[in-house]
Amino acid sequence: TRAGMTVALFATHFTVMGAKVGLPCCLAMLTSQSTGLTFSSSKGTPQEQFARILGLSTMAIAGGKLVLGPLIDRVGGIFSLRVALAFLTTMLGCIALGQHISVFAICWILVDFIFSACWAGCLNAVHQSFPEEDWSTKVGILAVAARSGNCLAFLIFGTLLSSQMAQDIKQPWRLVFWVSAAMQLVPLTLLTYFGNRISENNNGDAIKTVAMSDSESEKYGNDKAHTLQSILSPMKVLRSEIGKLEFWQHLISRACLMVFSCILLFVPTLMNGVYGMNSADAARTGAVFAGGCMLSLSLSSNHYGKLTRLQKASTLASLLGLSTCCALTQWAHMVGRITLSASASVLSMFLWGFGFAIPFYIPPSLYALKRGGRVSSATIADCFDFVGFSCVAVFNRYMALIDHSIQTAWSLPFLILAGCSLLSMITLIPATLFPSEGS
Repeated sequence: TRAGMTVALFATHFTVMGAKVGLPCCLAMLTSQSTGLTFSSSKGTPQEQFARILGLSTMAIAGGKLVLGPLIDRVGGIFSLRVALAFLTTMLGCIALGQHISVFAICWILVDFIFSACWAGCLNAVHQSFPEEDWSTKVGILAVAARSGNCLAFLIFGTLLSSQMAQDIKQPWRLVFWVSAAMQLVPLTLLTYFGNRISENNNGDAIKTVAMSDSESEKYGNDKAHTLQSILSPMKVLRSEIGKLEFWQHLISRACLMVFSCILLFVPTLMNGVYGMNSADAARTGAVFAGGCMLSLSLSSNHYGKLTRLQKASTLASLLGLSTCCALTQWAHMVGRITLSASASVLSMFLWGFGFAIPFYIPPSLYALKRGGRVSSATIADCFDFVGFSCVAVFNRYMALIDHSIQTAWSLPFLILAGCSLLSMITLIPATLFPSEGS
């Protein structure tokens, strides 16, 4: 059952994150007069309208992070994920059918709202399904699923778009969203089957616990921290954590790295506008960034939990330093200090992803699982992401408004991203070296 649940959670995050790259792959086509949506002429240019949609959809993610965490903790991660996948399938199908920008806007905003529940739902499902010694490995598997989903989806969508363009299909982007919708049915089926088995096992354990003798109950009830945590509501646990420095260190680091990860959304646009790649090849380049993330997580996530504090801090500093150098290299190219070829830029994206993944996924997730437990892990994780996505909403709106074909227009974004990486390093390293009591 646990092996099946691992597969189900991997498939969930794999397909959800794969579906999310459909928009960056198709963004240029969606705004094109010949292949795109129907826009309202009174509401600005297509680029301006999409900038508003990106801002609103990112705020929808932030809003979801604010309100859905306690709900997930109450109803359980497995059930929450099943509802989310069913809803995502419906909304992505509506996008594939729609033509007007208003239909796309409503559906994509709802997609992002539901998407906001997926990471916290997966963490809560990990807590439901696996013992604590497996958490680091399972979080790593989820992160690998996310980036392998990104990677494979970029490759598949790029190939689909290339094939459709060769056949002179008028709106090839529709197939991308149909495939995205169909992908969600696989994890939905797996979660329904294995989730029911996990629930049956948990119910059996609960019955056994009630039937224990008084002496056995005393034996298993002596852990005061566990007892306190089991009776507190998610928000009470969150309030107790807010008073600790480590909570704020992880929050700032996670928020900064969330902005830092925004480059993935704009990799195809960057490669198309600055380096002259066609849309299909630019979409495939996004897979390189995701591939770097996937390789890093595959190599390191299983071992991270076994490292000493100093080893963890050294690893995080090295990885974040690598990603920061990649961002600064791109900035230097944009301002004319150095010249990067398209191939060199692709390599820098791979290294960027390699350095970014472990600091982004593992430390804050383990903190949420250990300090939040079954009752509040999703709430703490969503609190981190609420702040992060609020920052992302501002950054994405700014990015959507710049002229992507002008090289110097990219200089400030890359400088901002490098600064986010450095700030994350400044906050995450002390949190790793000097965790608060109980971490």
